[in-house]
Order: sequence, then C-alpha cells, then structure tokens
Amino acid sequence: QHTRWAPNLVLLATQPSAEDAVRLAELAADAARLGIGYLVGTESGDLPGAAWAMEITPDGRLLAPLLGLELQAQLLPAVHQRAVVELFVEADPEHDPDGPTTTPPFLVDISEQGRPAVYARLVGPYEIIGLDTPDGDRSALLHEALALLLLHREGVHPRVLSSALWPRGVTEDVRDALLERLRGWLGTDPDGGPRLRTDATGRLVLAKSVVSDLDVLRSLYHEATQGKGVDSRAVRGRLLTDALVLVRGPLLADRAEGRYGWLTHEIVDAQLPLLVADIGLALSAFHLEKDRAEKAIEALGAALRTAPSDERLWNELLRATHATGDADRVRALAADLVARSGARGLPPRTEALLDELLPTWREGAAATG
Repeated sequence: QHTRWAPNLVLLATQPSAEDAVRLAELAADAARLGIGYLVGTESGDLPGAAWAMEITPDGRLLAPLLGLELQAQLLPAVHQRAVVELFVEADPEHDPDGPTTTPPFLVDISEQGRPAVYARLVGPYEIIGLDTPDGDRSALLHEALALLLLHREGVHPRVLSSALWPRGVTEDVRDALLERLRGWLGTDPDGGPRLRTDATGRLVLAKSVVSDLDVLRSLYHEATQGKGVDSRAVRGRLLTDALVLVRGPLLADRAEGRYGWLTHEIVDAQLPLLVADIGLALSAFHLEKDRAEKAIEALGAALRTAPSDERLWNELLRATHATGDADRVRALAADLVARSGARGLPPRTEALLDELLPTWREGAAATG
C-alpha cells in the first residue's frame, strides 16, 4: 500500500488464544493503511482472517503454495542469533538498565595514550585519518572493504568479503589482488606486524591499531556506564559528552549509490540508533540531576538526529522541557508530537506522560485536527 508509514511486521512467539486470534484478525483487516502485518505461529495452521498459510516441515522447509514458495531454511550463525536477541532486549522500554549487559566484543583505549595508527570515521560521512588516499578507481573498493572489516572485529572470511564487494561474483585472482592492495594500503605497525592479518580460521582480522569511531563510541559508553564512570559523576559526564560528540549522522551517511549493499543485512545499522539513544538518555539524566534542563534538551536533540523514532527520547524530551517551567514550550512540543504521530496516534506511554505533564494537551490536539 502507498502509505507514508514504513511497513512493520509483528511476530508472535506463542500461539494466541481464540479471543486474541479474533482480535488479531480485526486488526489485520484495518492494517493496510498503516502498513502492519502479523506473523502468527500455530500448531494447527488454522487462524481466522489469515491472508496466507505457510507450513514449516520437520526437515526445515517452508511451503506457501498460494505465494508459489518452497524454501529451505538457513541457520543463522550463533553470533548473529545473540545479536538479534540483544537488539530486542536493548529496545525494550521495560528492561532493567542495571541488569546484566553484554560487554562489547571490541573495546579500545580511550586515553590520550591510546591514539590509533589508523582512525576511520563511520558514524556519519566516511573519513579515514592516518592513511593516504589510494590512487585510481580502486580507492572506493578499498574503502568499502575496510568498512566491512571495521564492523566485524571478529574477522571476515575472504569469501564473505568478496561476496559482499562483488555480489554478482568475482574470480579468486581479482579477490586476492584486492586483498594484497588492502594489506599494502594499511601497512604495518612499528613492531613490524601487519595491520591486516589472517587468523587460524582463515578470517581476515584488523590489528588493534586500526580503530573506528564506532569502536570509540561503544568504548566510551561502556566506560561511562560500567567502568570508571560508575563511581565518578564527573568522569561519567565527560565520557557521555565525548561519546555524543562523535555522532555526526547515520552509519556511512555518504555511501555511494550502488555500493555497500551488504550494509542492509548488518544488524549494526539498527543497533547504532539504539546506542545513540542510550547515550542521549544517560547524558540527559546526568544533567537533570543538577537541574540543567537546557543541557538535557540539547543532549536529547543531538541523539534524536540519529534516532528520530525512539519513543524514549521523545518522552524524556517532554520531561526535560517540562523541567524548564515554560508551559508554552511544552505545548509546542506536544503539538509537534501529535503532528508527527499522524493517523497512527501517539504511543500509550507518551499519551500517559502528556496527561501527567500537560493535562490540557488533548484540547490543543483537537483544535489542531
């Protein structure tokens, strides 16, 4: 359907009750204008109002005769399975921020002594510091290969790298020639070690002296919330501020058309807005502890530029704006949120918060409508 809403797919992990199944059918009947679909697993395969029925066989095939599909399942690698679970945990507004967290797989030295030999800025326009720009038409390909490796500090197999760079296929000699140029471009560390090496499993791995701003961003947030920032308010504020300054836009914002197609399959593209939102929320809380509402609003605004759809940021922006004592600003923000919500309407938590902070907001919304 041609709507202004991006399509959303709601996945149900358990079979609904008969009553809930009827409610889902009613929702689905009116979902076209919002672009929402529902995928429900049932043992019987019988669900009222279902547009399509798909069967998953014991040998891992998916059959959908009405769609003309017969597919064989592929197993998601364990590291990606964990990343998907973590993504949903981080996105859950009810999850305990003080609960168990997963340490990022690659932390960097964020002290003055930890300056990297090669520094790539990926969060926003792509920029590399510490390397000469390669000559010729291969420059873009080398940049893309380095970006892929920086987003996979665990290593990338040459076959995976070549399929990402040349999705339509490439010969081994062309791939190997690129890897040699990439090794030559990255060079060696002062101790003579190559900055691009091959590990025991055959994967291509970057040296720790090659760092991206995303590595630094994760490390700053980790240090602020699980390291030195835990016991020192001043350190926490500095680390969070430094982290938010690094955010210049979406990941690889100036990526060339027709390249970086592999990025659409990378979970980091969805994780980055969550990370930026978490940093913005933490910095906002830091400022509100000392009644610095304007500073909190500034931090939240910076985070919203990268995570504009994060409900938590908007709700915290409402609280920070209310803390200024300026009722007109709160009303203006409420009107902006109502306008942004469109036909879908405000999320329930945002409505409840507005009812608390600005009980008359519905009158303004009705007048605007």
